[in-house]
Amino acid sequence: GNTGYLGFPIAREIFGQANVIKAVFYDHLGSVVFIFTIGLLVAETYGESDAKVHRLKELLTFPPLLAMLAAFLLRGVALPAFFLAGVRYLSNATIPLVMFSLGLTLEPGKAGKYKLALFLLILVKLFLGPALVIMSSKFVSLPPVTLGVLALEAGMPSALICLVFGLR
Repeated sequence: GNTGYLGFPIAREIFGQANVIKAVFYDHLGSVVFIFTIGLLVAETYGESDAKVHRLKELLTFPPLLAMLAAFLLRGVALPAFFLAGVRYLSNATIPLVMFSLGLTLEPGKAGKYKLALFLLILVKLFLGPALVIMSSKFVSLPPVTLGVLALEAGMPSALICLVFGLR
């Protein structure tokens, strides 16, 4: 799901900055790995393109994953204020740019053909995901904040990367 662009800011506002790291790990170890393995396999199998996708290359060159690795390597290094200000400026522009890009690719007239599929997808993604997280917490003891972050992330709408795969 869109656990990064939407999930991180929402998790920060609800659970505080200190708990965003939980959302980051959910995103990178859950969503990203799933999208670049199962997601790419489904896109290759059912897509109309004959292009061969190199899953490992796609995963290892995914910018958010590279950024997380860079953050681990630079942990403890004081970065200049101008650099941090620039990154903050770019991060504030990300969501509007993603929404604009998504809007450019949508064809609302075609949505009517897929009403049932879209309804089922929305039902599964927005309701079943969080419900499964909450139900699984009966078997695994998690602090309430961690459970909240996981349930929130599980309910995020589909990521733009799914659109990118679909267009390829």
